[in-house]
Amino acid sequence: MTNKGETEINVPKLYEEFKDEFTGYFKRIGIEQEKAIPYIMSRILYTMLPKLMSTVGAYKKLSGSDKKTLVQDTVIHAIDELFTELNISTSLSQETWDEHLRDVLLMTVPMAIDTLINVEKGQLAFNPKKGFFSCFGK
Repeated sequence: MTNKGETEINVPKLYEEFKDEFTGYFKRIGIEQEKAIPYIMSRILYTMLPKLMSTVGAYKKLSGSDKKTLVQDTVIHAIDELFTELNISTSLSQETWDEHLRDVLLMTVPMAIDTLINVEKGQLAFNPKKGFFSCFGK
């Protein structure tokens, strides 16, 4: 996967670029276990996805499908990497955090990406502008 000449982008490289941010969110599990999954979900969906999409969007030679796959795979890679580290902790080793989070993210990340793309393209408007005569239609 290339961009801007010969620069390569792949899941491990994209993950490394955002690793510190992902790590900060995942460390919440050790602090507040009951709220960790919703917290991580919200941060991935509303903070990390737009950042990842913006970064991957700069790679003009990638197709839209390739960009989406790269973002999805990077999120899953982050889960795999960070939960491997977290599961070393004896207090967390019996949990199935990664399985639950992975399942939910596999279902929600593609839809969230599509929604963000539709917003960017102007295909989804929350308060559409109405014309002068639209009030006569009701």
